[in-house]
Amino acid sequence: MPYYVHLKTIERFAARMDSGELAAGDYWAFLTRVEARENCPPNDWTVTFVADSDEYHVLQTNHRTRLAQGDAYNVPWSCSYPLRNVHLPVLLLSDPGLVYYFQSEEHGIQNRHTSTKPGRYLKQFLTDYLSQDAIDAYVKEITADKCELTIAHTEDEIRKIYNSSSVGFSSCMQRKRSSEYDWQADMDSGYADHPAIVYAGPDLAVAYRGPLERVSQRAVVWPEEKRYQRIYGDGPLLALLVRAGYHNDGLAGARVRKIKHERGGYLMPYVDGIDTCDHDHGNNLYLVLRDDSDGEFQCQNTNGRTCDNEPENEEIDCDHCGGSFSPDDLEYGLCSSCSESQWSCESCGDHYYEDDESYNVGDDTVCHSCYLDVQKRCMADGCRTKWVDVNEFTNDEIKTRDEYRVANLCRSCGDAKIEEIRSEDEDSDNDDTIDGINESETTTND
Repeated sequence: MPYYVHLKTIERFAARMDSGELAAGDYWAFLTRVEARENCPPNDWTVTFVADSDEYHVLQTNHRTRLAQGDAYNVPWSCSYPLRNVHLPVLLLSDPGLVYYFQSEEHGIQNRHTSTKPGRYLKQFLTDYLSQDAIDAYVKEITADKCELTIAHTEDEIRKIYNSSSVGFSSCMQRKRSSEYDWQADMDSGYADHPAIVYAGPDLAVAYRGPLERVSQRAVVWPEEKRYQRIYGDGPLLALLVRAGYHNDGLAGARVRKIKHERGGYLMPYVDGIDTCDHDHGNNLYLVLRDDSDGEFQCQNTNGRTCDNEPENEEIDCDHCGGSFSPDDLEYGLCSSCSESQWSCESCGDHYYEDDESYNVGDDTVCHSCYLDVQKRCMADGCRTKWVDVNEFTNDEIKTRDEYRVANLCRSCGDAKIEEIRSEDEDSDNDDTIDGINESETTTND
């Protein structure tokens, strides 16, 4: 934990007086030594904690781990401001309606959170970055968020969730502004309802976050068995499900409603983790989901309906390109060509194809969304340079930039700032040398 002594009127990095670390109980003696040398009153000086590069890395890693565990989640505003990487503000499931943040890097290393009302935090730190209307909207969103598990059971509720095109995630079963899949084309033409309405009982439902018409997360759940499959979107839904006793054990064995499709078969969405389904021979109103390939109907289609579990030599359509291929080549509904061109983002794990944009971040290949997450923009006035640290700088350069606290500046602005700091340090050392020579000459003349 390095402590740096500097005048209150100048930046902490420009007056670094000692390269070593100071224990909290020793800095007053050190400050007195500096006061005698600089002939400045002690009250003109202050001592500031600055995390070294290793501590800063641990702090950021702990923050990401906490978000991944689900007991905390990110604040809704996404704008960049100088103190964001120091504050690391989050919202807690256990204490809704408040913003938790670190007042300083020292508090971050000590894991000392400060809680405050969202309006007070936003007005204190973000008035230069957000309009008053935006601040009021965020305050309303946070204070209304009670972090309770909400589940849609009815056909109307589930239809609203899946019919919205303004959501915080992408999914083949989520309505798009323009039709990309056969199920939406059939629905827009009046041939069928949204296939996801089959989740409205008797066993399944849809857990979600946000208003029904604009959800930020959703997951198909089996309330009686406390099971869920895949969670779409970012936020606290995983933590809420775990807190309610749910497990990611899939949906095999669950019953869904049997609704005939005008084009043949039965209404059926693409069901994550489910390959086929059978008639419920105990009740002809339902179909039973299976996680193997032995059922009567296929459930891994994006056309919105079941298909007979066809013989091996009969061709089916590729879910991505629409081309026909033999089920012998089937891999998650893809023909061999699309399967071979498929790649996974090494950050989020989502699947993409060769015609989707990809970016290099160090040795990793990531999607456009994840690339934007790690991309930085220079915080210097008038500069709009963007970069990714691991692409632009070596590890040693990143440590140097962390040491001089210029990580939010581009190479050009950061190098200029570092040079300015070093020049001021040299001037300070030269002044010390001249003072020593003058003192020696005075002693000799005496």
